[in-house]
Amino acid sequence: MPLYLPSRGKVPVEISVYGADNLFRSELGVANITSGGSASAAWPSANLAIYMPFWIEDVVTATKIWWQNGATASGNLDVGIYDENGNLLVSIGTTGQTGTSTIQQADITDTTLSRGYYYLAMAMNGTTGTALRYSPTTNLQQMMGVLEQASAFVLPSTATFAKAARSYIPVMGIEFYRAVGI
Repeated sequence: MPLYLPSRGKVPVEISVYGADNLFRSELGVANITSGGSASAAWPSANLAIYMPFWIEDVVTATKIWWQNGATASGNLDVGIYDENGNLLVSIGTTGQTGTSTIQQADITDTTLSRGYYYLAMAMNGTTGTALRYSPTTNLQQMMGVLEQASAFVLPSTATFAKAARSYIPVMGIEFYRAVGI
């Protein structure tokens, strides 16, 4: 859970590639990619964007995005959220990768998401920087709806989705507030 305390009718929520509330949860069930363990690995291709689908049940406000750097921090990255049609809703812009084998977090402009499908995206401008990642088979990634785009650094305002062709899912997540009745 995020480090926020509930206040004024808001409850903190987080989704990530871990656990029951993972990025690959939908009304169809949960895909488990975490059973094989994660490892530090170089970004698969310079300027590649990886888009991971997620489902929102209730209206939430996204406030932060985090990712886990691997053993080498090098170059720049961009992370953001897209709607199901590939429209960029929010991103952090080009940001230096800082800290090795640690979680790096960024505040984003508070962004309200309604019930529906979205994509959490990450792109890096080189291949020397590493991220902690899972490596399910490409077929499994495609079944989960993971997409990618070559030459997408910084994240573009409109994504051009293509099927995932690499076995690489970065460890990352989004922190939200969900409004509750008072």
